[in-house]
Amino acid sequence: MRGRNLALLVALLSVWSMANVPVSAALRPQDKFVLLASPHWFAKFDGGGFCDWWHWGESDLHPVSGYHEMLSGEWAAAIYYDGIVTDPHAMWLTDYFRFPYWDTNSEFELELATGWHDPTNPVPVSQGKVSDLGEFIDMNDTGRSIISNAEVRITIDYEIVDMNDLASPLAYRTPENKWGYAESDRYVLLQTYTITNITDSNVSGIEFYQMLHGHPADEGGPAVFSSYDTILYPDPLESYAPYNQAHAVGNFRYDIT
Repeated sequence: MRGRNLALLVALLSVWSMANVPVSAALRPQDKFVLLASPHWFAKFDGGGFCDWWHWGESDLHPVSGYHEMLSGEWAAAIYYDGIVTDPHAMWLTDYFRFPYWDTNSEFELELATGWHDPTNPVPVSQGKVSDLGEFIDMNDTGRSIISNAEVRITIDYEIVDMNDLASPLAYRTPENKWGYAESDRYVLLQTYTITNITDSNVSGIEFYQMLHGHPADEGGPAVFSSYDTILYPDPLESYAPYNQAHAVGNFRYDIT
């Protein structure tokens, strides 16, 4: 009996010990970042594609000294589909906004967030700053993050494009009903979301939203008003061949709001 009691005690202690081993918490979209840079700008995206850290420096179309912030609250995406737990609302892909700071309704977990320099992409290795206190470090021209919940997996791919002597037209219309376009920087970014159903049944009613809140003139007071325009300006991105086949290209005339 003593041997049996001792064996039982050891077994119970083993079960108790295993029950008290801390389980690693699942990673959240805010926990890791994709760091991207071109010779003219650098940006930091979290695992859910959220960005509030996009700084533009000197270029041929942007004669400034130093870098200034291009976003204010921010660049972020959300998804809705029939049966989503946030119904009737969409779910943010990121779980956390910065500047100002607030938690979202996201239940996505992070599987991957990484960046690298594609040796076939002619964009040179460039430097960017991770934070206001950080040093400039080498960053990437290519990146990918993956998030998922119980129904869908969303892969977010990034690729910096070198337009060389060309530019993508950013079409706009003003409140005074004037229209035209502004030229993009030489280096532009493709960001592509691939949504995959990971259940055994259909996912229906999918709606996808992309929000942009810019930082006009790099100041908090001035306002800039413009809207989409339907005029079809020629866009050199239509003939661009992405290095990552996840990206599709076309005429991006619906670019600014």
